[in-house]
Amino acid sequence: MGVAHFWKRVPGAAIDGRRPKELSDLVPYWFDPGFPAERDRGLLVGVLNTGDLIGTLLAFGAVGTGHEPAAGVVSGRPHDWDEEWTVGTIGVADVRQVAAFLLAAPFQQWAVRHHAPLAAEAESLGFDLEAADVVGGAERLAALFVAAAAHDQAVVVKVSA
Repeated sequence: MGVAHFWKRVPGAAIDGRRPKELSDLVPYWFDPGFPAERDRGLLVGVLNTGDLIGTLLAFGAVGTGHEPAAGVVSGRPHDWDEEWTVGTIGVADVRQVAAFLLAAPFQQWAVRHHAPLAAEAESLGFDLEAADVVGGAERLAALFVAAAAHDQAVVVKVSA
């Protein structure tokens, strides 16, 4: 198998007061009936084995740009991360900050520039680096955050092993 990362955009009020299990239930898994429709509508992004590498790419790319805080929001675990349910949220204000960072990010250039450390990170995680998968995942993630910001939405982050 591997490690799956999911990001789902939801109305900001949808996360208020929710317990970790309830947040986890908002995010469908690969084979859940709602997954394809939500993915196709741009409400959900899922990646297998590249979530941490996408975060690493964004962290490297942000260095010296002034966007380091936004990169930290999306490359790390959310502030309300729950270890038991492996879920957390990114609030509307942070979603806007991340969207501004990702909107015109040159993912392919970053992947080329930081290939060696990305490959080392992939190896440390037990994966082969597929730069095209990392770049493609980053592009889909950027589209999700830009759409979420445009609709004043939050993002639920879920990791499944």
